[in-house]
Amino acid sequence: AGEPVLEFKASDIPIYCIVRLEATGTSVVKMVFVAVTVSGVKPETKVVTSAYTTSEGQNRVTFTGRPDGSWTPGKYRVDIFVDNKLATNIEFVIRVNGRSIAPKAAKSTAVKRPKKPGGRFEP
Repeated sequence: AGEPVLEFKASDIPIYCIVRLEATGTSVVKMVFVAVTVSGVKPETKVVTSAYTTSEGQNRVTFTGRPDGSWTPGKYRVDIFVDNKLATNIEFVIRVNGRSIAPKAAKSTAVKRPKKPGGRFEP
């Protein structure tokens, strides 16, 4: 995994999604990789879904996504859930011959954990 980007080439395999948590307690972190507007794919199709339970003291989770072959160009989104609550989502584009570029306003987003069960998340 390298610098944060919002645009990928179809040959960028795998694509990494790194989730940084503000607290270090135990949580279940889930990543849902969604095809938003992709030719030949029904909108809002889940492409990859993965979940991981953190250990006490762990504040970083790394997910990867890889297709069979190369990525189909289009607009995608990653939804991040912490303890079954939507924490944040990030939209990005995969281009045929596009070049991976750093987004102008991209920043690393830390995800807050609730202080007690049922708490809210604020990305």
